[in-house]
Amino acid sequence: MAGAMAGATITLGDTTATRQVSRARRSTCYIGFGTLPYFADAIPEITAAVEGAVSVGLRVVVTTSDAALAQGLRTRGHGDVEVRDFVSLPELLPECRLVVSHGGAGTTLAALASGVPLVVVPRGAPSQERMARAVVGAGVGRLARARGTDAAAVAGAVRAAAEDETLFARAQQAQLDIAAMPAPDTLVQPLEAVFR
Repeated sequence: MAGAMAGATITLGDTTATRQVSRARRSTCYIGFGTLPYFADAIPEITAAVEGAVSVGLRVVVTTSDAALAQGLRTRGHGDVEVRDFVSLPELLPECRLVVSHGGAGTTLAALASGVPLVVVPRGAPSQERMARAVVGAGVGRLARARGTDAAAVAGAVRAAAEDETLFARAQQAQLDIAAMPAPDTLVQPLEAVFR
C-alpha cells in the first residue's frame, strides 16, 4: 500500500463509518514507559527515542515522573519536545504517527485502537516481552533494545518506524479490526448462557 490508507469503510452493526487517515497529518511521537518508576524512567531509552523522533521532524510528547530527566529534555534545545507528568492517550493518539513504549498492555492496545504503529522497548517484565513479540509478529511495530546505557538502537528503530509506510498501513488495519470487534456488553448474555 503506497502512502497512508486513502480511506476505509467499516460497518459496525447498523452504523457505517468512513475514516480518512493521512499519515502526513500525524506529526507527533508519543514516548511513555508507564507509571512504575522502574519502567517509566528509562533515561537512555527515552533520550534516544526523543533524538530519533526529532531527527525525522516529529513533534514529541514524553511522559515521565523523573524531574531531572524532564528538565534535561526541556533544556536540550529541542523546541518540539513537550514533557508532561500525564497525558490522555485518547486525546493525543489521533495526532500520533508513532508510539514508543515499554510494551505495557494499556499503551499498546490504545495505540493500535487508534491506528498508530509502535516501537516497543521492553524493560524486563515477561508481559512486556510477550507484547513486543506480538507487536512485531503482527507487523504493527518494531522491537528495540538498549545495550546498557547505549540506546542508539532505540533511536534507529524510531527513525525507521516513523518512515515505514507498511507499519502505518498495518496499524491502520489493526484499528479497523479492533473497531469491528463486538462490544463487551453484547457478549455478556451469550457467555452467561454457556455457564448456565
